[in-house]
Amino acid sequence: MIERNLLEKISKNIESNLFVFEGANGSLGLSFLKFLLENKIKPFKLLLTTLSSDLDPEWARLNCPIIHLKARDDCFIKKREEIINSNKNASVIFGSGYGRPNKFSNDPESVILSNINNLLGYSKLDIKYFGFLSTSELYTGHDNKVLESSMLLSKPSHPRSIYIESKRLAESIVHNILSRNINRVAIYRVALAFPPKMLNDDTRVLSDLVNGGIDNGVVTLNGGANLIRQYQYGVNAIYKTLGSLYNGHSILYNNSGSHILTLGELAKTISSILNVDCEINDKNQDQTSPKAVLIDNNLINKESSYQLDKEETLETYLKLMING
Repeated sequence: MIERNLLEKISKNIESNLFVFEGANGSLGLSFLKFLLENKIKPFKLLLTTLSSDLDPEWARLNCPIIHLKARDDCFIKKREEIINSNKNASVIFGSGYGRPNKFSNDPESVILSNINNLLGYSKLDIKYFGFLSTSELYTGHDNKVLESSMLLSKPSHPRSIYIESKRLAESIVHNILSRNINRVAIYRVALAFPPKMLNDDTRVLSDLVNGGIDNGVVTLNGGANLIRQYQYGVNAIYKTLGSLYNGHSILYNNSGSHILTLGELAKTISSILNVDCEINDKNQDQTSPKAVLIDNNLINKESSYQLDKEETLETYLKLMING
């Protein structure tokens, strides 16, 4: 999905130095795992973190040294600092707190812990590459296509403000604090990246549609059929993230997909894959959801040398997720 020379550069770095992924059990953490397996990359050493859960057993397939820390354990930041400081030229992808805003909005403490407290702990660490996974929800309030330079319109009174504002503050921390000591920092406003397999606690629309089709024999969409969304396979988001982190020079990137469709069309696609009926209702629409998610992706595609023409169809990627 990216040029071979760049993929080899990324592989060499991961196979020679410590790589840290915060949020290892999330959509993008498991997408990073899939990226490693697809490209037969055997990491030198991984430091993987989760909030409180045990590590997904799929990580053992890498057959490499893995250290797992839980962010809610005592002395988490101290232990993380000791591990990173004992390894030179470490790379970090900070994906903690990405992907499930409803989940994190229901647990405000975890939002602050993930996006602020634990992020600030990197301010004095010796790191070569640092990528922060923010969210396209910062563009809440826009109805047209947005660029990285677009003004942010969301307000603290918004129902998802704890999630949105924590990501906004985290971006400022990366820009103004972490960039002082880290060789290369980049921020990614990721849009609707779905994982390579179904997640047990994922209550986002896509997962709800799939789970409903499997459990009930019918895909049911409760409102929002005309809402426009821009989905992407999480593994492709990782290609763009790593490609631009190691090859690019910008600090802020949109990271969105090429699969643009309405939620009604998404529901029908999933019902076709599962070979079940589809019902679209007009009730229970989530009023906090944006009417359209249209994120310009040109900058990251260019700086990551992403090969858009090699993408599969959305249906193909959805089948990969459903089949795990």
